[in-house]
Amino acid sequence: MISRRTYLWIVLLLPVIAAGCPMLWDFHGFLHDCSAYDYSSDNYLAYCDSDHFGDYEHGAFFLETEPAALAAVKKANILFLGNSRMQFALSTNETEQMLSTRKDDPFYLLGFGFGESYLFPLAVMSKLHLAPKVLIVNIDDRFFLHDESPPAQLVTTLKGARSNYQSKILKQDLHEFLCGRNVVPCGEIGSIFRSRRNGFWITKHFHKPDVQKVTDSGAIDEAEVTHLEVGGRDFLNQISVPKSCIVFISSPLSVWSSASAAELARRLAVSYVAASDQDWNTMDGSHLIPESAERWSKQILEQINPVLDRCLVR
Repeated sequence: MISRRTYLWIVLLLPVIAAGCPMLWDFHGFLHDCSAYDYSSDNYLAYCDSDHFGDYEHGAFFLETEPAALAAVKKANILFLGNSRMQFALSTNETEQMLSTRKDDPFYLLGFGFGESYLFPLAVMSKLHLAPKVLIVNIDDRFFLHDESPPAQLVTTLKGARSNYQSKILKQDLHEFLCGRNVVPCGEIGSIFRSRRNGFWITKHFHKPDVQKVTDSGAIDEAEVTHLEVGGRDFLNQISVPKSCIVFISSPLSVWSSASAAELARRLAVSYVAASDQDWNTMDGSHLIPESAERWSKQILEQINPVLDRCLVR
């Protein structure tokens, strides 16, 4: 027979256990799904392909949960905007080597996943009072659409977003501690880490690529360019950087051509540079694999150097 004291303890503890079980299940799923190999003093977990974690980088900037990253992006005189395609294409050794020589003019990659458009980067720039001297924008078939990704909508409109993203800080601390010491079995893939120092993505433990070749068609999609032109003008109207110090680039993509990007830049009276090579390898028809990214970023940055020299003069 259960004593009165035991019964009272059961009554008191059952709600606590019931409340804790979903949290424990959620954390177990996070550990199981997400690799933890790339934590460092510089890197945080930007995204994990799991219902138990998902996005963190949108909140890191808009909700200001990563002080070191915020300090770095605020110092950037050379700012890159785009989405995941830019992050894959420019998070390279070539980018680091070619831009690190400009010690007085730090750079930062401020691209976001989920096919993010221009609206969210503009919101981040406004909130953080960013004032780059040079703006390099990776344009594609989505960037100038007038929409926001689900994570962008969440962090900019939902009152409970801050607690959600702050809980992911604790998750990362435990993830790094438990998985780094092999205390529990953890995921092998699925994670994208991000450098606080320069915004680079670390994707070597994301997913194994399904390599697909992308060849630039050279054809202009006039209707699509006209559609994107509206968002492009809205973007430029909200930017304080002179047009002479804005450069459009376009990482290789199966459904978007360099010719369309060049035509959009022409209509908006912005400089455009393209890589000289035409054939590239991607992991999915959209995101460059490391070898192609190194080659593409080198060709692009070599052409941007004259703009940097002119706009960064003191």
